[in-house]
This record gives sequence, C-alpha cells and structure tokens, in this order.
Amino acid sequence: MPEQCGLCTVLISRSNLGIQCQGRCKKQYHLKCVSLPPGLADLSADSGVLWLCKQCKQGTPNAGISSPLMTEMMDKINIVLADMTGIKCNQTEVMDSLKFYGDKIDDFTRQMKTVKVMMKDLNTAKQEILFLKNECSELRSEVQFLQQQSRAKNVEISGIPERKGEIISQVIKNVGVHLGINIVDSELDEVHRVMRHPSATNTNLPKNIVIKFSTITKRNQFIQAYRHQKKTGKMYTTDFGIEGPK
Repeated sequence: MPEQCGLCTVLISRSNLGIQCQGRCKKQYHLKCVSLPPGLADLSADSGVLWLCKQCKQGTPNAGISSPLMTEMMDKINIVLADMTGIKCNQTEVMDSLKFYGDKIDDFTRQMKTVKVMMKDLNTAKQEILFLKNECSELRSEVQFLQQQSRAKNVEISGIPERKGEIISQVIKNVGVHLGINIVDSELDEVHRVMRHPSATNTNLPKNIVIKFSTITKRNQFIQAYRHQKKTGKMYTTDFGIEGPK
C-alpha cells in the first residue's frame, strides 16, 4: 500500500518516487523532498547502502549514505554539475560573441547602404558630367563652325597707307571700283585695321585691313576680281585715291 511522504504527506508513487529511511523512523520520503537524484530510488538495506533522514541522522553519529558506489556516484554527479556550469558559462560567452558579431553585421549593413547611396549619387554625377561633356563638345564644334563661317567672309589686305582721319570703308569701296565691282555699305559687316605680325622686320609698314563682308558670295567676288586684276597688271595706291606706292 502506498505510503505518504514524511515531509509533504503526499503519497509515494511511480511518477513521484521515494526512498525509505533505514533509521529508526522507517518513513518514506519523496526523492525531490530530500534533494536526492532519481537513481537512488532503488536503495534498500540489502544493497549495503544506508540512507537516513535528517531526524535519524541527527540521532545517529556519522550516519547517512555511505558506500564506495555512492561516493563514486556523488563524485560523478559533482563532475556533471561542474561541466554543466562550464557549459552554461560557455553558452553565455557564445551568446555574447553572437551579439557582438550581430552588431558588427548590422553596422556593416548600414555602411553598405551608405556606400550604395554614394555609388548611386556618383553614377548620377558621372552621367551629368558625361552629358555636360558632350554638350560642351557640341558647343565647341558649333563655335568652331561659326568661326569658320565668320572667317569665310573675311579678307585681309596689306600695303594700303594709313591716313589720319581716313574712312576705311570708303577706301575699300574705292578698291572695289578699281577691281570692277560695286561695294555698298550693307555688304560690309566690319572693316578695320589690325596690327602686323610681331615678327615683321619692317615696322614702318602700314597696318593690314581686315574686311568682313556680309556674304561669302561677295567675299569670293572680291577675291576673284583681285586675282584677275593682279594677272593683268600692277595696282597702285593712287588707283584707290591714296597717294604713295602700294
């Protein structure tokens, strides 16, 4: 018949094993009530191992569980408990390491996001620079074309003496008359003298005259007439209404 635990008075059962005191009281106690491991439930007086409850131990000098087997078991239990404590410490260290590296990964992830944003901005800036570079190249080509177009209307002549208060446009009109072509003001965009090249040895020579015609056609007509006149004979400044040699 099941007996009650001498401490908690709950019945001893297979699901709640107990041990019998081998002292005077002969009472049954739950293993957990007397803090014993489950392996001690089969102890009996025949096994040569005596277990005494707290009250019986107090009345029996040097009483308690005693045997080489029990000593070995308790040593092994202590070793297991020590190992479990070590495992718990190692587990704590592992968790700390995992947290440390987890924080590192989070920080690395944030840095990667920042780098991605910077790369995106860099690519955008690169595209803008490429666009501006192409646009600048197009503008440069357009300027060169316009300069060529502008120069295509220009003619530079030399050897015409300078006179104080001269009206250069009238001089050019006189040249046109001598060449056999009519030049009007609307056909002259610009007429002015320019400095001679610094390497010129004769510094007393007059400045050249640059004529910018309003059309390329008029400029070509002027050059053609000049070349024809040059083939037929010499030209003198007096032909243009200016005194002095060419």
